Amino acid sequence: MIKKLWLILCTALIIAGCTACGQAANVQTETTEMESVVTGNLVALAGMDDAAVDMQIAQYESGTIDETTAVLIETLKNWKTVHQEAGDYISCGDVKVTRSGNEITGSVRGDFTKRDVDFSMSFTKDLSELKSMTLNPVYSIGELMKRAGLNTLMGMGTVFTVLIIISLIIYAFGFIGRHEKKKDEIPAPVIVPETTDEDLSDDLELVAVIAAAIAASEDVPVDSLVVRSIRRRTSSNRWKNQ
Repeated sequence: MIKKLWLILCTALIIAGCTACGQAANVQTETTEMESVVTGNLVALAGMDDAAVDMQIAQYESGTIDETTAVLIETLKNWKTVHQEAGDYISCGDVKVTRSGNEITGSVRGDFTKRDVDFSMSFTKDLSELKSMTLNPVYSIGELMKRAGLNTLMGMGTVFTVLIIISLIIYAFGFIGRHEKKKDEIPAPVIVPETTDEDLSDDLELVAVIAAAIAASEDVPVDSLVVRSIRRRTSSNRWKNQ
């Protein structure tokens, strides 16, 4: 019985060892394939000028665009911008292969005449489908700080501009309020009652009579008398019989 258990245990260990060897060999194969794929694609991209890139994009867009084709089109468009910053390709370092879940990613830093570029490709675990492809220029710490400072200044400038515009709008509201207040304070027009011309002929006759009487009593000529005003009293003065 003990001998049988020992044989079973030995058999299990041998099978486990063979499986581990097979997995290790498989991992090594995947790593080697990823290194070749990543390096080959970086070199291929670096050798394409803008005309070749545009031609390749047009070729991809003329057919059926699946997930892999969409990734390739986006990478080609990105390369046109990166190429201007990076310059011409010189060489690349070692490919770093990482695995996460059902994806395997290979990344490498390319050496260019103007600026290094980090290049990476992600596939499904069996390398049957391309999931992503990225090209990122490498910036120094000084360049990153400069870009961050410029972004901060632009953000602050935008905020201050908005605040100034808001302040001007609020200031303008004050003028609008004053204008409306002035409109409310305009007095209503005063209605002047219409005046009717009075018949002064009787008054002139009365003046002549009074002037003649005064001239007779004072023994002065009538022409020397001057009537300065005549006021007609409309009050209720009544003659009373004594």
